[in-house]
Formats: sequence, C-alpha cells, structure tokens
Amino acid sequence: MTREVVLASVGGMLVFYSVTVIAYSLPFVGQALFETQDRVQGALNTLALLAGGYLAKPLAQAMTGPYADRHGRKPVLAGAALLAAFTALLFAALPSESTIGLAAPILFCALTVLQAAAAGSEWPLLAAYVAESTPAERRGAVTAFASFNVVLGWMLALAIPLVLDAMLSESQYSDWGWRVAFLPAVALGVLSFLLRRGLPESQVFVRLRAAGELSPSPLREVVRTARGNWLAVTLQVGMVSAAFFLTVAYPATFVALEDKFTHVEALTVALAGLVTLAAGIRAGGALADRLGPRSVSATGYLLLAALAVPAYVLMSEGSIPLAFAGVVLVAAPLSLSAGVYEAWLVSSFRTRFTGAAATCNGVAIAIFGAPSLLVATLLVRDQGELAPAVLLVLVGAVGALSTRLLGRSIHEPLG
Repeated sequence: MTREVVLASVGGMLVFYSVTVIAYSLPFVGQALFETQDRVQGALNTLALLAGGYLAKPLAQAMTGPYADRHGRKPVLAGAALLAAFTALLFAALPSESTIGLAAPILFCALTVLQAAAAGSEWPLLAAYVAESTPAERRGAVTAFASFNVVLGWMLALAIPLVLDAMLSESQYSDWGWRVAFLPAVALGVLSFLLRRGLPESQVFVRLRAAGELSPSPLREVVRTARGNWLAVTLQVGMVSAAFFLTVAYPATFVALEDKFTHVEALTVALAGLVTLAAGIRAGGALADRLGPRSVSATGYLLLAALAVPAYVLMSEGSIPLAFAGVVLVAAPLSLSAGVYEAWLVSSFRTRFTGAAATCNGVAIAIFGAPSLLVATLLVRDQGELAPAVLLVLVGAVGALSTRLLGRSIHEPLG
C-alpha cells in the first residue's frame, strides 16, 4: 500500500472524528438546545435539525464535485479538513437555549450545514483518490482500507466522549463535558490539513490532465451518460448508510433512551459495534476482489435482514452482555456490504467525485442515511422498542436487491 494511500486514509480518520463526534452527544446537545423539553423530545428535535442540515450536502457537492474533477483532489481534501476543524470549534462554543433562546437551534442547524459540507467534500473524494492511486486488481481492498480508517474516526469520536463521561459526574458532563469532546476535533482537523498539503495528485488524475481528457462539465456528463449507474449506486449507498446509522450509530441512542443503561454503558455498546465493523470491513473489500462485489455485498445485506429482529431483542433486554451480542450481530454482516460499496461507487463514473458525491454523500445520505436516526427514534416512541428492527429488515432487503442493478466488476480501468 503506497504512502499516499496511507496518509490520505489516516487523514480521513481525523476528519471523520471531527464530523461525527456530534452523533454520540445527541441526548446532551438536545438538552442544551431544548431545555424545556424532556430527553426523548429533545433528542428528536435535535435529530430533525441534524437531518435537515444534511439536506445541504447535495448543494455543497454540486460545487466541490466539479471543482475536484477539473482542478484536482488535493485542494478539496485539504479544505474539508479545515472546515471540519472550524465547525467542531463552533459546536464546542454553541450557546444554550437559556442563553440566546430560539437562536440556539437555528445556529445548530447552520453548523450542521457546514458539517455536512465538510463530510460531503471528504467522502467519497477520499475513496476516489485512493482508488486512483492503486492497481485495479486491489481496488476492493484499498478502498476498504479507506473505509476502515473512517470507521476508526467514528471509534475515536465515541471513545473520547466515553472517557469524559466516565471521568465526570452526570451533571458535569450534561452541563459542559460534552462540549470538551469537540475540542480534539479542532487539532485533528488541522493535523489532517497539514498531512494532505504534502500529498501529490492521484496518478489517474495526473494522466487525464496531461492527456487533456478531463471533462469540462462533470455534472452535465453524469446526467447525460451515467443516469442508470446513478440510480443504482444511489440505492446501494443509501442502504449502506441507513444500515450504518441503524446498526452502529443508533444503538447508543436506543439503549440510552430506553433508560436501561447509563450513558457510559450505551456508548460502550456502540463501541462494540464499531470494533466489529472495523474488524470486518477490510475482509469485505478483499473478498470482493476475489469473489466479485455482488455476491459479497448481497450476502451481507441478507444476513443483516435476517438478524435485525433478534439483535434488537437482545439490545432491549437491559443486559450489557446481551446488548453487546445484539450490536455485534448486525455490525458483522454490515461490514461485508460496507467493505464493497466504495469500490463499486468509484468504478461506476468517469467523473468520479461528481458522480459519486451526487450519490454517496449527497442524495443517498440526505434521503436514506441521516433521516433513519430520526425515523428510528420516532418508531420507538410510537410503536415500541422493536420497531427499528423492522426498518432494518427493509433496508437489508432493498440493499440486497439493489446489488442486481450494479455492474459485476470493480476492476475496470479508471479513465
């Protein structure tokens, strides 16, 4: 694996700490923004604002995608790191509702727009960069390595709040401790920027630029030549992102809102899911190189659908060991599909960032990914604690079917 791939991927880990630490502080952010609401309603309101902010992703990527496909990947990757650091600093300083009233949730929504722009500029451009810097026959394994580092960023974003929560009293963490978790993101975002300043452009981009083969209008080219791929990849990425939120991000909120676990215990359960996902995601990419992406991804989705209800039953029992078993039960099959989808994504478009961004971090996550947290919390409130499992079954079934729409190979030459 080349130095460029390793440094770019490690930078992705640092950036994704910056943009995901908010996910593990939602109950406390909700209390700060909506001090007159109960905890469940505060979390619901915060999730609604977070999902609304992520609707801005397609707009941000409509600008950064064509720029990266015409002028290079390096400046956009470096800019995403700085934006993530700046946004994390503002989240840490966000005033509460008691201080500035209605302006607090409005500011929060504005910050989620900036955060969505940072995440959307970072991913899947990182996957495009590493795919363009590695041999075609190893594309599955190398893009899975990039995904692995993104999951490490999620793990770091969970581990630091977990340590803070264990060190502080509940009132201290609720009052100010959750803000401290954003501060390392500032330093990590700046470090990622410095690492990326020294990266060269990807081999494929340099070759296309030298040959005068860069598209003058990347967005128009996607609309004109890749509409079929766009729909298929949107479904695939949408299901991966929804499954990711429902198997790794949501269980921490689920067990916390059920009042059967402390916040530290809830975060520890989520950490077990992330460790499982990280352990399996590279295997998924390597298997796709050997067996083909379709069979590996479909197997992961079908197992996810089959195990969703038993997993949520275990998580709702009020036992830490059973909750661990439940989150591992769904994270393991998801790792197969999550290890494949980025290679599929970057292999489906000639203008890789514009095409991929308009699906992965744009439309797909805005429609299927971020709203899944809100939908799951509403289902728990209105239909009972096992209702999100039914949603996850649906996600697994649609994900498995969507693999039939995608191409068989992830190893075609990039051009």
